[in-house]
Amino acid sequence: MSPRTGPASITSEVAYEIQQRTDALMRRRFTHFAIATLALSCVFFVFQMLWSISARAPAGSAGEGPAVGAVVGQGDAAGPAVTQAPRRAPRARADTTWRLWVYLIGSYAGAGAALMIILHRRPRLGPLIALSIALVIFEGLLLAALWYSLPFFFAFTHILAASMLPWSARHAAVPIPAVAVAYGASSASGGAEPIVWVTLAVGVCAVSVPGVLVAVFREQGRLRAWKLEILEARYGSIRQELSAARRIHEMLFPAPERRGAISFDYRYQPMRLIGGDYLFTRFHPCPKGTSDCALSLIVLDVTGHGVSAALTVNRLYGEVQRLFSEREDLAPGEALRALNHYVSLTLAQQALFVTAVCARVDPAQQRLRYASGGHPPALLRTAQGHVVDLPVTAHVLGALSDAEFDPDERSERFAPGDTLCAYTDGVLEARDPQGRMLGLEGIRAALAGLPGQPALSERLIEVAAAFRMAPPIDDTLAVEVRFEAGPREAPATDTARDLRAPQRTPQTPHAPRAARA
Repeated sequence: MSPRTGPASITSEVAYEIQQRTDALMRRRFTHFAIATLALSCVFFVFQMLWSISARAPAGSAGEGPAVGAVVGQGDAAGPAVTQAPRRAPRARADTTWRLWVYLIGSYAGAGAALMIILHRRPRLGPLIALSIALVIFEGLLLAALWYSLPFFFAFTHILAASMLPWSARHAAVPIPAVAVAYGASSASGGAEPIVWVTLAVGVCAVSVPGVLVAVFREQGRLRAWKLEILEARYGSIRQELSAARRIHEMLFPAPERRGAISFDYRYQPMRLIGGDYLFTRFHPCPKGTSDCALSLIVLDVTGHGVSAALTVNRLYGEVQRLFSEREDLAPGEALRALNHYVSLTLAQQALFVTAVCARVDPAQQRLRYASGGHPPALLRTAQGHVVDLPVTAHVLGALSDAEFDPDERSERFAPGDTLCAYTDGVLEARDPQGRMLGLEGIRAALAGLPGQPALSERLIEVAAAFRMAPPIDDTLAVEVRFEAGPREAPATDTARDLRAPQRTPQTPHAPRAARA
């Protein structure tokens, strides 16, 4: 697995997608946050103004009369007090009004400047986050300079930012130290005791905790939802690509065909959308005046499953086509040796090995020639219903060099009514819920004693599926070659063969109905 296609690459792509989404979300939300900050400033302005008026009204009516009378009764010593007391209320009211207007104008200036930066410069995610933090700190500094005794007002702005902006916990914690120091310094400049400085600083930190928690919870939920969406989209894209790859992979398989007395059929059930099993067939020219066309076939099984195995099959397909294009009469043993040479040179270095059975049936001579390299034993079912094993004749392809490899081609009688059945290890190694393997005995039992010439490939797929009672854990391919006992077809010209060739479909080639379901 290369670095660009490994898990690290996938993780980096997901992180990049999350960053892009965070950038887009920050652009949308920052304008809303700035407007919400202005609205919150107006609410705070009105609230403070009403609270100031309602708090001072009783002091000027009910409380002011007795205070003045008491001062007058004290004589000359109370003279200055009598003249100063009525002046404090207007001065305090003016001071409060001045502070409120300064806060409102400062808030509008800060939010307006941030909006102008967003609209004209369109900064990326990093500057946007820094700008949002700076705006929150600016609001906190205004509150600290004008009303340092009310730290909980900063909590409203902080929670608003954590709720609306895609902040992380770290982003939410950045403004807290600066605002806490500002509150402490403002109280110190106002003549407060040191204990008040510390209390205000700690109070700012305490009222900021809800904002940090909101940022944490929202970030976790946001990232969880985004990762799920990204992975679902990636999975859907991969499924589409695999479906397209499956259609291409299935085009490599031949369509079932009959020429003269020889016919072949197969059933293929990959473990995943595509797999590592493959069937190659080639009808040879019939002898002049007869319909006894010989058939060569190769059944291949690549180690592994899925995409990697299917890619290996594509390479083997090209090599097999080359071999039979160069030598039409290539014998099974020679084909097996040539495939071992190819696998040793190109695939074995990547720990990819192949099992194969190469066969050639000749109805004119009623002979079956075969060579098997590490493949499950093929079976010959006679017209009388007996099952004969065709044992392995050589090692797995790619395990030995050319000098050490011996295909050991063998021959058997292949009479009318006989059927050759080859399969891959998906049939042989099918396991039941107790872990028991179907094995060669189970396959023999499934093929023996059947009347006539049944569809053995479909029978093997059904037996394996019923035995395991679960989806396949390996690619499964079953092939049958029949020597029909009935009347033979007349030889066909090349043009007639092309017109008669069945059309391929994008589904699994001739898979049984149960497998397609």
